[in-house]
Amino acid sequence: MTTSKRPAPPPAHAKLAPSASARWIPCTGSIAATEGLPAEAPSEFAAEGSVAHEVAAYCLKNDTQAVDQVGNVMEHDGFEFTVDDEMAEFVQVYVDKVRTRKGEKMIEELFDLREVYGVDLQFGTGDAITMDVEAKQIIVDDLKFGRGVIVYAEDNPQMYSYGAGALVLLDMLGDWETVKVAIHQPRCGHYDEHVITVQALKEWMSDTQKSAREAIDLIGRSDEEIAAHFVAGPKQCQWCPLKGTCPAAAAFAHATVFDDFNDVTQDTPMATKNPTKLEPEALAVCLERLAMIGKWCEAVAEEGLRRATSDGKSVPRYKLVSGKKGARKFESDTEAEKLLKSARLKVDEMYSRKLMTPAQLEKALKKRVKLWNKILPLIVQADGKPTLVPEIDKRPALTTEASFDDVTEPDYGDLI
Repeated sequence: MTTSKRPAPPPAHAKLAPSASARWIPCTGSIAATEGLPAEAPSEFAAEGSVAHEVAAYCLKNDTQAVDQVGNVMEHDGFEFTVDDEMAEFVQVYVDKVRTRKGEKMIEELFDLREVYGVDLQFGTGDAITMDVEAKQIIVDDLKFGRGVIVYAEDNPQMYSYGAGALVLLDMLGDWETVKVAIHQPRCGHYDEHVITVQALKEWMSDTQKSAREAIDLIGRSDEEIAAHFVAGPKQCQWCPLKGTCPAAAAFAHATVFDDFNDVTQDTPMATKNPTKLEPEALAVCLERLAMIGKWCEAVAEEGLRRATSDGKSVPRYKLVSGKKGARKFESDTEAEKLLKSARLKVDEMYSRKLMTPAQLEKALKKRVKLWNKILPLIVQADGKPTLVPEIDKRPALTTEASFDDVTEPDYGDLI
C-alpha cells in the first residue's frame, strides 16, 4: 500500500537545509556567513533531477511504469524537459527497488525537522519512506539523478536527517529498532545503503542539535564572531558558496599543498609538498582533500573574474582580456543547407555519416532482439582503469599483485 499524506508547506524557508548539513554541522559559522547572499541561479541539471523525482513519485503513487510517461513535457525552474527513454529507464531502476520494500509507503513526505535539529521552522522532504513493521525497521530511499559525485549512505548527515525525520514522524506507529537509509544513483550505476540503530540515530540527533543551535545563534553576530566558527574540511568546503573567499578554506588548502605554510598573504615563495615523500597517512589525508581543494581553486578563479568584470581594476597584477573564440557554426543550418544544395553538392560532400555506437544501437533495437543478439559478439569493452577510491566504496578491491604496466593515464575521477 502506498500513501501520500503531504502536509501544507511551512510558512518560512528552512535555514538549516538537510542537503547542506554536511557543511553547517561542522562549520556552524557558514549559515550566518551566507545569510543574505543571493540565491544560486537555477541549474538545468538540478531541474532535470526534479523532473526525474516527479516521474518517480507519480509511478510510486499511481502504480505505473516510468515508460508510460515517455513523451511527456515537464517544466521546472524555467527549464523544459521531454521525458525520454533514457530518463524512464533510470527512474525505473529506482522505482523497482523501492517497490521491493515490504510495508506501507509514503512518497515525497515533508518532514518537520524541529525535533531533529532542535530549532524551529526546519523541514525536509523524503523521497520514499517505508514502514517495515515486521522487521521493526523504517526505510528511507533517496533518489539522486545526477551523473557526478558518488555518494555514500554511512555517516551521511543528509540521509541521517531524513532518517531521523521519519523516526520522529512514525515513532508511535511501530516498535522501531533500526532505520535503513539508501541512496540511489541509477545514472552512475550506484546504490548504497546503511542501517543505523534507533539509539545511535538519537545520539546523532543530540550531537547535531548543538551545531544547529549554534548556527542559528550566530545569525546577526559580528563578522569576527562568525569567522571564529569557520571550520574548513573536505566535505563542508566542497559545495560552500563562500569557499573562494573564506580565509579558513584558503588556509586549509594552502596548508595541504605547501610546506612551511604560515598564512595566505606571506611574501616568501612557498614550495609545494612532494607527494612521493609523503608518509602513507599524510598521503591519505591529501587524497581526502583533493576534491575540496579543486573546488576552492575554481571558486578563486570565479571570484577573480567576478571582480575584474565589475570594474576591471579589482585584482592586482591581473587584467581582463578576450578569451578563446568559440567554435564556428552556421547562424542558420537551414540557410546553409539551402545554399549548398543550390550549388549542387553531392550528399557525401554536405553530410557526414557515422556508425551508431553499441549504446545507441541497443536503444534503437530494443524491439529487434534477434538482431541485437547477433550484434553482441561484435562488441568489445575494455576493462576499467585502476581507480583509487575511499575504503567505504562497495566495489571489490583489486589485488596488488596485478600488473598495470599498460596503464598510462590513471583515473582520479572518483577523488576530484
